[in-house]
Amino acid sequence: MKRAIAFNIGRTCLKVLEFSHSLLRGIKPARLRRVPVQGDWERGVSKAIEETLSDADPHATPLCLLPGHLFLVRRYSFPISLRKRTGEILPFEMEDDIPMDIKDVVFDYLPSLVTDKTYEVIVFLLPAQTLEMYMNLFPEERRPEVVIPEHVALSGLKPLKGTGPHCLIGMEPDRVSMVLFSEGMVRAARAFAIDGEDTESTAQGILETLKLWQAEDVERLQVIGAGAGEGEEALVSMGIRPSPCIEMGPLLEEKDAPSYLSLLGLANIAMEGGFNLARKLEEPKGSMPLLSGLKPFIPGLLVVLLLGGADLYLRYHILTTRLEDLDRGIKQTFHNYLPQVKRVVNESAQLREAIRQEEKKLQALKGMVEFDPLSYLDLLYRRSLSLRIHLLEVSLDEKGISFEGETDREEAIKTLVEGLRKERGIKDAELTLINRSLQGIRFSGRLTLSTSGP
Repeated sequence: MKRAIAFNIGRTCLKVLEFSHSLLRGIKPARLRRVPVQGDWERGVSKAIEETLSDADPHATPLCLLPGHLFLVRRYSFPISLRKRTGEILPFEMEDDIPMDIKDVVFDYLPSLVTDKTYEVIVFLLPAQTLEMYMNLFPEERRPEVVIPEHVALSGLKPLKGTGPHCLIGMEPDRVSMVLFSEGMVRAARAFAIDGEDTESTAQGILETLKLWQAEDVERLQVIGAGAGEGEEALVSMGIRPSPCIEMGPLLEEKDAPSYLSLLGLANIAMEGGFNLARKLEEPKGSMPLLSGLKPFIPGLLVVLLLGGADLYLRYHILTTRLEDLDRGIKQTFHNYLPQVKRVVNESAQLREAIRQEEKKLQALKGMVEFDPLSYLDLLYRRSLSLRIHLLEVSLDEKGISFEGETDREEAIKTLVEGLRKERGIKDAELTLINRSLQGIRFSGRLTLSTSGP
C-alpha cells in the first residue's frame, strides 16, 4: 500500500490531503487539514509545509497542486499519424507562440480530441523559475514527486454516470480554475486570479468564459472549492443554475469535502501516472523537454486479430496497399506480415498466393455475418483509445466480437463496457477479468451485435 500527502498552496492557507492507495481499494483518505499561512508568505508556507511533513508518515510521497492562473494554456492540433511524436513537435510549435524562450518554461499536455485524422492536445506552460520557487518551499529531501496545475487536477475527478459535456469550476479565495469536458477529455481550460470578496465580478468572469467557450450544450456545471457556496449563489443570480456532475468518491463522508476535491483529483492523476511537471527539473540542462502527458496511447492499429475475419481483413488490406513496393521490399514485407509461410526461392510468388487465400477467407466471412464488422471494430478501437486501453486481441464471429485488453485503470474498463452498452446496434457488452498485476489489469470482453450497425 502506497501512502502520499497532497498539498494545495494558497495565499492564506495550506490545504492538505494525506491518503493511502492500493490497487484493490483505490484511494483512502487518512487526514484532511487546513494550515494557516502567517507572516511573510514564502517563509510562512515553508514553515507550514515542514510542520505538516514532520507530523505525517515519513514514507508518504509529497504531491503538489499549483494555482492555475500561473500557467499559460495553449491548444495544438496534429495529424493522427504524428501522435507518437507530439513530445518532439510541441517545442517547435510553441517557439513563436509564447512570450518567453522555450528553454525557460516547463510544460506538459493533456489529449483533448482524438479522431481518425487529427490529434489535439491542451498544453499547460509554467516559467521554470516559478516551478523552482514552489519546489524550494519544500525541504530538500521531501520535494514533491508530482506537480500539476489546478485545472489539470480537476480533470482527475470522476464524472457521475450518464454525465455528458460538463464544466467544473474550482474556487479559492484568490483564484478560479475552469475546465470544460466532452467525451471524457478536457476540451478547454482557463484560470484567473480574483478578489475573493467581489463575488459579482468573479461570477461575471465565469459567465464570460462560458460564452467564450460556446458551452451551450454543457449538460451540467458544478462549483467546488473553498468558495463554492458564494460562487453558486452569484451564478444563480445571473441565470446559471449549477448541478452536481462529479463523484465525491472517498471524500463522500467528509464534512468539508468540496474544499478538498481538487486534491482528490491530484491524487487520482498521481496514482494513475502521466501528467507531471516535476519531471522537467530532472532533465539535463539544454535538453528538449520530454512530454509525458497522460500515458502514451498504444496504437489500436497494431492489435493482432488472430481469430476470425477482423484478422483476415487487416492482413489483406495492409498487404494489398503495399504491392507497389513488393519488388523493392519483398523480404521485409514477407517476414513482417506472413511469417508463417516457409521461406522458398520464389518468395514473391508465395506471398501473392497467400494474399489470394486471405481474400477468399474474407469473402467467406462476409457471407457468414449479418452485420457490418468494420463499423463496430472502429467503434471499439476509438472507445479503447480514448480510455487508454491497450487492445491485445480481437476476434469476430457470426454473432459478435470478442476481445482482450489491458490497462492500468480499473475505472477505464467499467467506463468502456458501460459506454458500449449504450451504443445503437450493440445488444449486450460483457466483461471478464483475466488477471491483475503490478503491470496492469488484463480483461476479456464480448459484444453481442445486431444487424443495424452503430
